[in-house]
Amino acid sequence: MKKLKKAEKVKNLKEKVKELAYVKFVEVQDRYSYVISQMEELSSQKEHMEKSFVDKCQNGTFYPDEIWGIRVEISRMEQELEEIEKRRKALEAELEDIKEELMKKNTDLRMAEVLVEKRKKALKEASLKAEQKEIDERATLMFVRAT
Repeated sequence: MKKLKKAEKVKNLKEKVKELAYVKFVEVQDRYSYVISQMEELSSQKEHMEKSFVDKCQNGTFYPDEIWGIRVEISRMEQELEEIEKRRKALEAELEDIKEELMKKNTDLRMAEVLVEKRKKALKEASLKAEQKEIDERATLMFVRAT
């Protein structure tokens, strides 16, 4: 009985650890999604700026200061995109690590569940054997008394 309770405690702890790892996974996944949306938004703005730059150059309706400002803004966006890409890669690597950790925790939990089931089965079998032994002893006593 003590072994069963201990195994169930271990199983419950492993479940909690797995849940915490899953929560961490979801948080990182949310941050990853946010970074992706930042990249998409910034890329769209950069494309719009580049198109504006090309249009003004082709139409000849530009002023040097305006062109310089657009070029500086495009450069800033390119640098920001590089930084966001670095964050995306770091988050992607973190997600992979957490996925591996989750798989390991899932395996650990399954092992704990199997152990609990084995302990329950062994306890049930021991109980059935004890019950059968008691029944056999009573039957033997009744047979002895009857003869």
